[in-house]
Amino acid sequence: MEDPGFEAAFAQWWRVELPRRTFWLAEVGSPRSGYTAVGSINVLEIVHMPRPGARGGRIGHVGNAFVLASFADRGVPAALLDAVVEHARTRRYRRLLLAPTAGSAPFYRRAGSCPRGTGSWCSNRTIVGRGEPRAAQAAH
Repeated sequence: MEDPGFEAAFAQWWRVELPRRTFWLAEVGSPRSGYTAVGSINVLEIVHMPRPGARGGRIGHVGNAFVLASFADRGVPAALLDAVVEHARTRRYRRLLLAPTAGSAPFYRRAGSCPRGTGSWCSNRTIVGRGEPRAAQAAH
C-alpha cells in the first residue's frame, strides 16, 4: 500500500514509544545467509500511581503482535508470548492486558487468556507469585 507519510509517522511513533515499550523480533536465517523477520510483539509498561495505603504497581499491555502466516504453526507465536510472560515476571507486572483480533483470539485463549470487559483480555498465566524474589530489570 502506498502511503507517502507512513515512514515519518512511524519514526515519530518509534521515538515516543521506545522508552516505554519492550520489543521482540522473531527471525529465521543464519549469519551466512542473513536473517528475515517473521514475527514481532511488544509490551507497553504502565506504572500505576501510588495512593495512600497502596503502592503503585506495573501492568503490561501486549501490542502489535504479528507472525507471518507461514510461521504461525511453527511455534513462533507461542515463543513470542512466552518471552512477554517472562519479561512480565522479571518486571513484576501484576497482569498482562491485550486486545486480540478475531483471528488471534483462539490463540490467546489457548495460551490462558480470557475476555475481560469490552474488547480487552487479561492473561490468566501466573505473572508474579507470592514470595518470588525480585528479578533484575529487563533492558528496553
